[in-house]
Amino acid sequence: MTGPSFFNYFNNQNKLISNGTIPGVKLDFNTLGIGNGIIDEAVQAPHYPEFAVNNTYGIKAVNDTVYNYMKFALNMHGGCLESIEYCREARETGQDNLATQTLCSEAQDMCRDNVEGPYYQYSGRGTYDIRHPSDDPTPPEYFPDFLNMAEVQNALGVSVNYTESNDDIYYAFQATGDFVYNSFLKDLEDLLAQGLRISLYYG
Repeated sequence: MTGPSFFNYFNNQNKLISNGTIPGVKLDFNTLGIGNGIIDEAVQAPHYPEFAVNNTYGIKAVNDTVYNYMKFALNMHGGCLESIEYCREARETGQDNLATQTLCSEAQDMCRDNVEGPYYQYSGRGTYDIRHPSDDPTPPEYFPDFLNMAEVQNALGVSVNYTESNDDIYYAFQATGDFVYNSFLKDLEDLLAQGLRISLYYG
């Protein structure tokens, strides 16, 4: 979700370092991988309930009651899509203040809790791979240990340990409603225009 923005920011900072505008050490990247990322919540949210019951694997992950609730929460007055629209209108008018951040955070919570969330609560299926039951996680729980093995880091060309996530950072983004911002697609366009490789994968 935030990968495109971070990547674009690093690229812009690299340019400033290269031309001597700011001091620093360049962090050169040439590829961005995004797994199950939220690029545009207004585009993607309508597909959460649909994918839960109409997917190429023939898995009906939620029953009709849950599916209908997800659809209702998506489209009702004050629901997910309308809340996203209010957030974006506030941001586009230059009102990037605490009130707008609160509005966007509420929109994000509405979508995640009521449109996306029922899948996690009721399906019993994997968060990142619908083919797996939730008690058989994919990737497996040992993957951070694997990525922190010296030989794996050497093969990947990295010199720092892998950390799966940081709750403090996650909640900071959540508090400002970043999940429903509409700037990530533009960030991806900018990165592609610079010739960087981007891989998106969903499932």
